[in-house]
Amino acid sequence: MKFSLNYLNNFIDLSDFFNNPDELRNKFSSCGFEVEDWEEIKLSHLVIAEVKQKKAHPSADRLSLCQVHSGKDKVHSIVCGATNFKEGDKVVLALPGAVLPGPFEIKTRKIRGETSEGMLASLSELGLAQEEEDKEGILILPKEAEVGMDFASYIKLNDIIFDIDITPNRADCLSHFGMARELSCILNRKLKVHSLGSSGKKEKNFLAGYFSKSEKHSPSGPPIQKRLGVEIKQPKLCPRYTGRAVYGVEVKASPLWLRAYLKNLGLKSINNIVDITNYFLVQWGQPLHAFDLDLLKEKIIVDFSKKDEKFQTLDNQEVQLTGKELCIRDKNQVLALAGVIGGMSSGIQTETKNIFVESACFEPSQVRRTSKRFNIDTDSSYRFSRGVPSESTLEILNKSVMLIQELAGGEISKDEYDFWERPAKPTPIEIQEKDLDRRLGMSLSFSKFQNWMERLNCHIQTEKEKTTVTPPFFRFDLKIKEDLIEEYARLEGYDKIPETISYPSDFPKPDQKEYILSSRIANVLVHEGFYQAINHSFISEKFSNSFLYSSSTNENEKNSFLWPGLEGQENEARHILIQNPLSSEYNMMRVSLMPSLFKNAQQSIRHGCLQGRLFEVGKVFTTSKKTSSYREYARLGLMAWGQEESLWKKNKDRPCVYDLKTALNTFLESFHIFDYEWISSEETPPFIHPCQYMVLKVQGKNVAYIGSLNPIYSENHKIRTNMALAEMDIDFLINRKAAKQTFQQLSPFPIVERDLSLLIPKDFPTDNIVKGIKKLTGSVCRAVKIFDIYEDERTIKEGVQSVSFRLTLQSDTQTLTEEHLKILQDKLTKELTSQYPVKLR
Repeated sequence: MKFSLNYLNNFIDLSDFFNNPDELRNKFSSCGFEVEDWEEIKLSHLVIAEVKQKKAHPSADRLSLCQVHSGKDKVHSIVCGATNFKEGDKVVLALPGAVLPGPFEIKTRKIRGETSEGMLASLSELGLAQEEEDKEGILILPKEAEVGMDFASYIKLNDIIFDIDITPNRADCLSHFGMARELSCILNRKLKVHSLGSSGKKEKNFLAGYFSKSEKHSPSGPPIQKRLGVEIKQPKLCPRYTGRAVYGVEVKASPLWLRAYLKNLGLKSINNIVDITNYFLVQWGQPLHAFDLDLLKEKIIVDFSKKDEKFQTLDNQEVQLTGKELCIRDKNQVLALAGVIGGMSSGIQTETKNIFVESACFEPSQVRRTSKRFNIDTDSSYRFSRGVPSESTLEILNKSVMLIQELAGGEISKDEYDFWERPAKPTPIEIQEKDLDRRLGMSLSFSKFQNWMERLNCHIQTEKEKTTVTPPFFRFDLKIKEDLIEEYARLEGYDKIPETISYPSDFPKPDQKEYILSSRIANVLVHEGFYQAINHSFISEKFSNSFLYSSSTNENEKNSFLWPGLEGQENEARHILIQNPLSSEYNMMRVSLMPSLFKNAQQSIRHGCLQGRLFEVGKVFTTSKKTSSYREYARLGLMAWGQEESLWKKNKDRPCVYDLKTALNTFLESFHIFDYEWISSEETPPFIHPCQYMVLKVQGKNVAYIGSLNPIYSENHKIRTNMALAEMDIDFLINRKAAKQTFQQLSPFPIVERDLSLLIPKDFPTDNIVKGIKKLTGSVCRAVKIFDIYEDERTIKEGVQSVSFRLTLQSDTQTLTEEHLKILQDKLTKELTSQYPVKLR
């Protein structure tokens, strides 16, 4: 949020920081307020001048040659094209050296043969024009403007602006008054104005006197309660609602000082009524809304919207309501989304004559949900979603209508509406000196702690060794004694807390299986050339659905592919939506690791990493269709794309799915799992190539799937390299009982290797041949490996390929002679050719 030093200075004396803003920045930073930047706004060479003479330009029909007096007998010759001024008018003179917004530098120059020693500035050239204003004429100042005075000082345009990041717990500092109140504590200086809500129960009497200070602002208009009704149907969501009318206003451009103030804070000037509501928002922290009273029907109602009701916001966005939004409405339609944004149907227009000003408080979570649901972020919702105190609501309303009367005229209604569900009083917090010592790790002065609490507007009460601290009504974040201790540490200075080395007292225990398992998995896969990825458990529902289900709209079809290849969960899984997400990018608990890993790979490819291997160990989440209970499962996800190329490696065209399969085989064997098999599956998820997909079975159960990325996905996401992915259920590793390992006597007899080449149909799984060889050779077979695959014109024509197997043979009882090997080879050839569609090459 941006803060003006000029207007902070209106609340507390900060005059000593105008020449040294860095010192104030350091004060902010030392007390937990991060100053992202500060900027000095300084327009020089702009003076208030008087037009002494105006005559036609001798060489141009549409130009005037003027003599302009800027004080101290200084007269300047100015060439001007505007026609909306006359002799005697007070104007803004931009002298040579001035730099106007654009940037546009003013210089002395000749125009049609006549020297112009500057320029008479318009609102547009000063950056202060409103859309509906004529931008061609120059700015005419009031008669009382002092000639020779610096124009920027006249409207307080020169300023120092601090851009401060306010943490979510400090809603009380989201205004100039709130920040001045905080500076009053930090600098130990008194405020120039009374504290809002300080009148407590006597607020009504206080405000009666508030209006009597000036007869000009005395409420004399017709009672609003006879003109318009107000009904609060949801008092818990709207603890306070106040409103007052102003009759006969003139909607016009705002005065220069107000435009300059809003401009410096990055706010757009609209008209005097809207600008006043924005002024009180940033000055006092209370969002206000002004309705065109003549457009309201019968009464204002604070209630939920109706389902499928449509509402057009002030920024011309039409939204369809769900029936869960708190709204401000009248008899016929929705007027505003409570605490978020007003509606076009009752907004302030140039023709508006009578207005109803609303000052209210809304329940923060309700405002936050509405804002997030429609992705509408406003200055009002930003404050309401963090909390606005109800104690000062009416006081700020009455301040605002007085300023409206001053700048727009009209009469203030004699009465006002005030519905107030008074909040519970802040709970006193008990604290002792030993609490400070124990929490902060050092000996502290308790009297200094009490002093800081008093400066925070807390009420201190001490009885013997018992001290109670009651926080002020505007500090929602002070609830327990640890909050008070943290405030003390912040204000006293974190740098005063001595440095101590802390040692972890709790290491993972040997029986913490998940930690041990994840570490072991990481070690295995890192040795296989993979890098570990860590992603959020939240993901975008839109992206997750588009990746996992493609264009499917059938809910049953979606659910059937939540866990492709993983047995026993596909018919009960249902994704979990976040009720109050931080953004639409994190509005669902992930149901698979694949979408997140795909995003990681996609981002890496965009940054020039055309080859990579990633893995992630994490949780996925579902609810059960039958019981609606939440469930979480441990998963291992793998992603591979591209191939490494070097002088010795020329394997660019080798599919990545082979690398993933090898890595998973190595992974399983590192866990002493050898009884696994890869099988094909007819049901293929949309994101996997329909002809390159397999499921892993361990002890008869599906535990993983593997496949290449569907080419359609590659095309849609502009992936120009081969990509493969796999996902495994690792819960079975935690629950699996490891087979008991027994020592086997090493054979004293030599190992013999024999090669066998077979012609096998291309569509026939070679894994079946490997299993057949092991079965036929029995215990003498130590290993079977494929070492060569060969194709030529003849084999291609016949639809077969030559596959060579290397058999490692060893007996525990004798040396295998040539005779034994010949008998074994003949048996293998005969049985294999009879049992499988293969031929001996």
